[in-house]
Amino acid sequence: ENVVQQVMGVSELISWFISELSKHFSNIYFSVIAGNHSRLSIKDNSPKDERLDDLIPFYIKARLQNLSNVYVIDNNIDNTMNLINIRGKNYATIHGDMDSVNGILKLVEMLPEKVYAILMGHLHHNSTNCIQGYKTVMSGSLMGIDDYCMEKRILGKPQQSVCVCTDKGIKCIYDIIFE
Repeated sequence: ENVVQQVMGVSELISWFISELSKHFSNIYFSVIAGNHSRLSIKDNSPKDERLDDLIPFYIKARLQNLSNVYVIDNNIDNTMNLINIRGKNYATIHGDMDSVNGILKLVEMLPEKVYAILMGHLHHNSTNCIQGYKTVMSGSLMGIDDYCMEKRILGKPQQSVCVCTDKGIKCIYDIIFE
């Protein structure tokens, strides 16, 4: 597949998934955070804000515009991090490529409001953790592994996480593993 086909395919898969979830939940909130996988050129030659990830919410907004319980959240900080409020709790959303364990603490210090949890990706597998009192939820990769993962011997199946949230925070987390 070429890059355009990949972006369209992923956007369609995400749209289908959100549409299916919308049948079972009162509200679905969707946010896209740019990461290191969608630069148009090598890191040193790419402008920070020029990433293919930004096309996905544009597509999904159009595709799911008739679903009244689906909300596509625009980034309010920059395209690499966002702050969203779900039922009175603030969640920071990041890709994770610029944030190590120590980076999480730097991240929460630079955000304009106190956060309850950090939602992230980057490492291609689902996991949860607690870092200095901040809940972290890492969601896997829809595509599974790529060439970089193969070189580093990181294997795994395509996967995502679904968090069910109440006013007290994350009630449960579901691992969605695609066979």
